[in-house]
This record gives sequence, C-alpha cells and structure tokens, in this order.
Amino acid sequence: MAAFLHWFGEMLWESPLRLARDLPARSCGGPACVAFDRDSAPAWLAGIGLPPSLQTLQVANFIYINSALALLYVLVERWPRKPLDASSKAPPPPPPHPVTALDRALSCCAAATLIWKLGYSVLGRKGALLCNPCHVLNLVQWVALRRRGPATSRAMLLFLPWVCGATVAMLAPDPEDEFAGELAQFWAEHTLIAVVLPLYFIVRDGGAAANPSGLLGELHRDPLAFVRGTIYYYAQSLVVLMVLARVTTVNTNYMLCPPAVLESLLAPQHLRHYMVIWYGAAFPVALLMSWHLVLWGKLLLWIRPTLFQPARAAAIEVAAAGKKGK
Repeated sequence: MAAFLHWFGEMLWESPLRLARDLPARSCGGPACVAFDRDSAPAWLAGIGLPPSLQTLQVANFIYINSALALLYVLVERWPRKPLDASSKAPPPPPPHPVTALDRALSCCAAATLIWKLGYSVLGRKGALLCNPCHVLNLVQWVALRRRGPATSRAMLLFLPWVCGATVAMLAPDPEDEFAGELAQFWAEHTLIAVVLPLYFIVRDGGAAANPSGLLGELHRDPLAFVRGTIYYYAQSLVVLMVLARVTTVNTNYMLCPPAVLESLLAPQHLRHYMVIWYGAAFPVALLMSWHLVLWGKLLLWIRPTLFQPARAAAIEVAAAGKKGK
C-alpha cells in the first residue's frame, strides 16, 4: 500500500527527475514556464508586498469577474420568467427514456479517450493534467451517457459552459507530444467533448415543450445555470488548477504561461496578459458557445423532432396508427 501511494504521489505531483528539467515545450510547464510566470509579473506587485507572479493578477481578476457574475446572478434570479406552456395543446410528457445502444457506444468512446489520456499520464508522470477542465468534462459526460433523467439534464446544463474551454483548446492547440499518439488523443477527445456530445445531449432529450425535464426544458426554467456553470469553471481554475500549477510546475489549463502557438502571433508584452484577458473573456465566450450549440440543437429538432428519441418516435407511430384505425 505504501509503495502504491508513493507511486501515485509521484505520478500526480511529478517526480524530482521530471521537475529538474523542462517539459517537452515551455508551455507544457517546467522551470522555463515558471520563469515566464515570474518574470512577466509587473514590478509593482513586489512593491506592495504581493507575490511577483502572473497568478497574483489572475486571482485578482478571478475575484473581480466572479463578483460581477454573482451580481448578474442575483439580478436575473429576481427577473420574472414565464412557465412552460401548460395548455391542452402541449403534448403529454414522454415516458422515461431508457439508455440506448447509441448512449452506450458514445460512453465507450468517452471512456476510451479518458483512459487513453490516463495512460499517458502514468507513463509521463503528469497526473496533474487529469484535473484539466476538459478531462473533468469528459468524465461528467461519460456519467450522463450511462443514465438519463432530470438530474442528468441539470448536470449537463450546468457543465455546458465548460465546452468553451475545450473549444478554445482546439482553436489554440498546444497538446504535449512526448509519446506517440498524444496528438491523436487530444483531437479525438476534444472533438468528442466540445462538439459531438454537447449537441447529442441537447437533441437527445427533445424540445422543452415535448420533454420539460430534458436539457432544453431545464434551460427554459433555469437560464442562470449558464452563470453558475461559468462560476464553477472559474472556481476550479482558482482552487485546483492554480495550486497544482504552482506546486507541480505542470501548466494545467495554461495557468503559468500561454500556449506555444500564441508566441508566434502575439508580441512578448502581450503574451503576459494572456490569462488575464482570457479570464475576462471566458464568460461571454462560454455564453456564446453554449447558445450556439443550443440553437444548432433546436434546428436539428425542428428538422426531425424525434432524432435520437426512439421511445418518443415509437409512441408517435402508435398514436398515429390508432388514429388511422378509428
């Protein structure tokens, strides 16, 4: 047991040998990444007794942004909202949806990409990267694929804003390429969690009127779930990722320095503001990406109302056959 705990600690917190050298790229972490975080900090931080680190500014920005989100949450929460249409024209709620073969197949795909990443984490002693929001989202989506119901719909609505992080990672990719197949794992996982599965969850439960307990129905009753999901996204970055980045020198979620791809696009004086700008932009980007997926889902449901809904399609067919018999 002691040997296992020692191995697990080394895998999570990084071995001394790995800490003694730079990682495959500066943006992945290591001494060069930590030096960038320290050297790019403005001199006035030390002058007022604060740690000379970009993370100090990130914490201040986190507090500012979350205060604004909390104020928005309170204001919108007090705004009156109309309930779902409860007239006789609304269709009856569908029976509970069982887990389908497609659910199980997609859950296997999600589990495969996560286990794939776990393998690289064990081989490279970089288990801290498993706390990245993308991998947390992967795990949540896997659980949601294994079960259905109102609780699952609420959870997926809450984590819908997290898709923005995976989307930005695809727009500015900087995956580690230390072992064969890491690039393939990166694109397979991020395409799945940022495009395929969010759209599937939106369409799978059907429209708000057809299924009030589904994701779109939950969104109709609780639009502030977007705000809460973004607050949790920030909180994980502050409480978990910033601490891990400082302790392990692994650049979890690009906390210590920006992706390498930006170094060729931005001037050095702009690179140091990368995380501060991103923290300020994350909420509108999350809102935009979430609504973008919701609108695509609604379009698909408008084209084919029973897409990925075999139980509802069968019920409609039975009802139609009954009407013809009369």
